[in-house]
Amino acid sequence: MVTQTIIQKHTRLIKLSGSKDCQTVLTELGNYAIQQKLAKEGFTEALLEREQKFPTGIQAKSGIAIPHSEQDFTLKPTLIIALLDKSTLFHPMGGGEDVSVETVFLLLLDQAEHQVEMLTNIVSFIQDENKMQKLRSIDEAKDTILSFEKFFTSDKAG
Repeated sequence: MVTQTIIQKHTRLIKLSGSKDCQTVLTELGNYAIQQKLAKEGFTEALLEREQKFPTGIQAKSGIAIPHSEQDFTLKPTLIIALLDKSTLFHPMGGGEDVSVETVFLLLLDQAEHQVEMLTNIVSFIQDENKMQKLRSIDEAKDTILSFEKFFTSDKAG
């Protein structure tokens, strides 16, 4: 269940509580994106299908996941950053042991060529422990997520 939200034009930070497993987290995030008119119907199913084929868990200083689906489902290019109230196991990119995930970066992009740039920015962001800690502080989170807005300029992502 979404318990708190900070909304910018193309970036949303939400707190998600009560999720027990990866599928539940992705279902809640997918449904949220549809309800907020960020994604089309069918997005949740496509997200779950893609996660099953291409897992997105990454072990950084804290576990993260970067799920996404085909850009055909995107209504409004958006990055949804979900802070989980308890760690949830995701299968890792490239195989291996499951990753205990605390933060999910859900990509809703409308052009495939923007994916590499956004992923590069996210990877750089998650390597900065200070920025990751600021995400969890409601007083500092708004300024922190603004750093992602530049990747959604009108010439890039509509």
